[in-house]
Amino acid sequence: MIAALLALTLDSADPLPTRLLAQEEAAKEKGPDLPGLSIGVHAGWMEMKDAEDGEVVYGAQIRLYFLRFLALEGSVDVNKQEFIDDDAEVRTIPVQVSALVFPFQGSAVRPYGLAGAGWYFQDVEFDNALESIDDEDDTTFGWHVGAGLELLLGKMLMLYGDIRYIWLDDPEFDSVEIEEEEFDYWQASAGIALAF
Repeated sequence: MIAALLALTLDSADPLPTRLLAQEEAAKEKGPDLPGLSIGVHAGWMEMKDAEDGEVVYGAQIRLYFLRFLALEGSVDVNKQEFIDDDAEVRTIPVQVSALVFPFQGSAVRPYGLAGAGWYFQDVEFDNALESIDDEDDTTFGWHVGAGLELLLGKMLMLYGDIRYIWLDDPEFDSVEIEEEEFDYWQASAGIALAF
């Protein structure tokens, strides 16, 4: 019986060793194993259009990979910017949803383009010369586009970084001092994620 099976395997047009080698080559062409999900943290630099200076931004993200070339990301960040000669501090908490498109396949280094929308929770605190004005908060909507890069480090770890530009609808603040300010901004960040 064993001799008959061995003879069939050796006589077949596609013997087992050849099939295994073909499968191995197909896997190499397909590229590295990609995660289905990643969860990460990041830090970076951002600057609003009318802010006094740029500031550090911190955040976290989760990415769900639907296809080898498409993922959906949800992210939350926290940042603060100074306005009106440092007399007003605007804290913004962006909650963004982004589609990520990976145009190149077969490598552990994966560039991507991104686009999406978000909700931006903002509060303003006045001090010094404007401390008599009441603090305010508002929620506004915005769009963003950008580009980035993922680097897969084995099966469970990745590094990523991107730059994005965000357009915000004008928030509805009562204070004339802050109402005229522009809040559109750019952000560059880099982070590390666990992949599953």
